[in-house]
Amino acid sequence: MSASKRKDELINALLELAYEIGPDRLTTSDIAARIGVTQGTVFRHFKNKDELWVAAIRKVTDGLKSAWAENLLLSKEVDAKQRVARLVHCQLELIQNTPALPLILFSRELNTENEELRTIIRETLFVFDSHLSSLIEKALIGRDQSEITVPDIAKYLTSLIQGQAVRWGLSDKSFDLVASGNQLSLKLIDVLIS
Repeated sequence: MSASKRKDELINALLELAYEIGPDRLTTSDIAARIGVTQGTVFRHFKNKDELWVAAIRKVTDGLKSAWAENLLLSKEVDAKQRVARLVHCQLELIQNTPALPLILFSRELNTENEELRTIIRETLFVFDSHLSSLIEKALIGRDQSEITVPDIAKYLTSLIQGQAVRWGLSDKSFDLVASGNQLSLKLIDVLIS
């Protein structure tokens, strides 16, 4: 197996196990056992667990950025309000496809001991907030903005995503996060961007 494929396999195992047993309890031995290799194989590809976490988060955030870029390319096909909804959809879809993500974001161990991981997450969230605010601003052109501001709408939508993700996780994924989140976000977007 090529080094690139083995790294992907290790990253995928980390993300699966982070959801199953929790990111703070996860060991490199667990990851190695999941894919049937020795712990030495893990360290041949990643010098330590922190580097593996960074690679995993980079994979997730690169996927997000690709989805956002695709959404921004839709500018000629759909209006800004629809692109706001699509951006929310992208976030919900990523969480549903990577259920460990909320756990990773709230992991005390990862967020206190891995500065590079924290920086990547913080920068990615900043980029998301910038995209979201920009689209909201475009959707509000020509509309009365005296009662609610762009940052307020962005916070409401971000809170909706986070709240749905928490509910979904606590319910052990008992509902379709994307469908439920889309339904709520479309209603909220209609109310806030009218």
